[in-house]
Formats: sequence, C-alpha cells, structure tokens
Amino acid sequence: MSSPCCRCAQAGTSCCTNRQIHLTSGDIARISRFVGSNDFLTIEAPDPWYLEPEYDPAWLTWTLRPGGLLRVLKRRQDKTCGMLTEAGCLLPSNERPIICRIHPFMYTEEGILGIDPTCPISHKADWPSVLERLGMPIEKARDWRHMLYAELYSDKTRGHEPWGFEPLDKEDRAGIARPDNELPLGVMRHNTLS
Repeated sequence: MSSPCCRCAQAGTSCCTNRQIHLTSGDIARISRFVGSNDFLTIEAPDPWYLEPEYDPAWLTWTLRPGGLLRVLKRRQDKTCGMLTEAGCLLPSNERPIICRIHPFMYTEEGILGIDPTCPISHKADWPSVLERLGMPIEKARDWRHMLYAELYSDKTRGHEPWGFEPLDKEDRAGIARPDNELPLGVMRHNTLS
C-alpha cells in the first residue's frame, strides 16, 4: 500500500500539481548533485495564485527575482512537477526542495502555523500522528522552516547576481577555468562575494 502522499499524487490532486516550487540555491546544489545536471529548473513568471500568498505576506519579498520572476522546478505541460513519477517523487526526501519537505505545514519566517487545509489529511482528526508515521513530524517541519529561511536569506544577500547563481562562462564550459570539484556541463556555479 502506498503512502497518502503517493495516492494523492497518482490521483492528480496533490501539491505536486499546479504548483510553482521555488528553489533556493541550496535546493539547486542538492538536486544537481543527485541528478547530475541543472536542467530541472527554470525561471518563469509567477502564476496568478502565487502572487497572493495566503499565510506569509513576506513570501514574495523572499522569492521573487528581479523583474518579478521565480526560480522553480520545471513542470510538464499538464503542470505536474517534473520530478513526479507514478511512484511519487523521483528525489529522495533529503534531496527534495525544502518547500516540498515541509509541505503540508503552513509557515512564515516566524514559525509553523498549522497544516494546509488543501491537504487531504488535514481533515483527519489524527493528522499529526499521520504526519509522524510519514516521517514528517512537526519537529522536522520546524527544522526545515529554519533551513528554508536561512537559505532564502543567503540567496537574497549573496553575490553579483542577486540570487546567487549564474551560468558557467565559456571558459568553464571548455574546461579551462573549471574549479577543482569539476562541475558537469551546464551546472550553475555559486557566485562569491568579491
């Protein structure tokens, strides 16, 4: 028997559908190491629902790039997450974007607010124990929230390009100025403060 999250994803009604999953620089680094490339991300205009964050009024300040764009996981034409498979997420839990790990908890920079009412388990009286059995206790959610806002802060305050990453230049692509920890072609390199 699959988990409630897998069943929800298979039914096409999950948080993995019709969502723009914001990526921090840390998310990009973790996922890039796991999949061996960075072709899982894109920069795009936010969907209208994204511009009305329900429970964190500061969210847009943290996530919108210059020009009002978002750095997100790619989605298929049907708007399902590019990492979603029939068995659930392609990524192991510790490699998923922090936003995916923390869902279905609602949060702000200040703390955990509760559980998202759009999650099917939110209507069960025992939702805390369901989340505990799924390996998503509130203690982990608190840690992930802290990690998320630390990475958002870091992204916002880092480097030349305000969001911390820029494409590898031609010398890097040719292997001339490649760093010691050789990055695969197309992987983004972290900017450093100069």
